[in-house]
Amino acid sequence: MRCIISEIKLVKTTSTSINFMLLNGPMKTQGNPSKKALILQHAPEDPPGTLLPWFEKQAITPVVFETYLGKVWPKVEDYDLVIALGGVMNVDQEDRFPWLREEKELLRQSIALKKKTLGLCLGGQLIAEVLGSPVHRHDHWEVGWHSVKINNEHPFLRNSAPSVPVFQYHGYRFHLPPLCVRLASNEACSEQGFAFENHVAGFQFHPESTVPWIHYCADSLREEKLQGQFVQKPEELLEQIQLQTQLQSWFHSFLDQFYLA
Repeated sequence: MRCIISEIKLVKTTSTSINFMLLNGPMKTQGNPSKKALILQHAPEDPPGTLLPWFEKQAITPVVFETYLGKVWPKVEDYDLVIALGGVMNVDQEDRFPWLREEKELLRQSIALKKKTLGLCLGGQLIAEVLGSPVHRHDHWEVGWHSVKINNEHPFLRNSAPSVPVFQYHGYRFHLPPLCVRLASNEACSEQGFAFENHVAGFQFHPESTVPWIHYCADSLREEKLQGQFVQKPEELLEQIQLQTQLQSWFHSFLDQFYLA
């Protein structure tokens, strides 16, 4: 799913100004230079969202690499975390988006080096495929606010409630990769999250969602005219937009535990 809100506008919606490095453009740094997170951004419209205030809290410098610009890929060895964001493309569209091959290889290296590696929606699907899971078009779309059952016995989620409302926008799905543990599930999609060992996780939903991004999703949904049992109407998802605060709190709690595990 895409977002029309620019990165700079998104940063301004937070309570404090957050700087970040942009590998393909001007660079700004903030935080502890010895800790860096590589953010794989798949389109200008798909920003890091609520990851940014968490990086600031942890004094980690986020480095945004725009995968679609055809630049030389960074070395994963230079980073402490690797996070792959969402996007409108799918894992099986390498002919249309050739950089997907390079991203999969980078994620494979990150996992092998035991870097903290996290995927969100498309990013989760990419990691799942790298770990051996089939990824394919789902029987239906899942859009809007839908609760997921949480495996709060897992160390990454030990502070979580057993059920959490999360924001969804996906038409593809992954299955549980070999040797992985299920983190979340619901009626719409049996696999909503997974963990591999203590350094890899992927989610099918968008925990990084911001209020402006959700507003755009509502506008996009009106244009795309998606329908189905698990597709909320634009008005419905906006009526529940106050859930974004709860989702951000849940996501930051997960990140705290994931990063320290």
